[in-house]
Amino acid sequence: MAFKKTLALIVMMAISIVLGNFIGRICDPAGSLAWLNFKINFGFDPATFDINVLSLTLGFTMDINIAQIILMILAVILYPKVVKMLSA
Repeated sequence: MAFKKTLALIVMMAISIVLGNFIGRICDPAGSLAWLNFKINFGFDPATFDINVLSLTLGFTMDINIAQIILMILAVILYPKVVKMLSA
């Protein structure tokens, strides 16, 4: 049962991220809804570690918009109801 709960949360978060990105891109040209596509960038630039035999490059950046944040909050709020439906 714990696997179903975890999987439900992961799927709900993935759907909210993809759908939020889609909504943000659609609302970008619209004047009154352009704030939904306001992006927040965070992460760190790639760093390379080179030791003649091996070269390793690590980096992480993430762009998240307001629509994604709203949908992720909604997914967390709806999560207990979805779990209750799965366990029934």
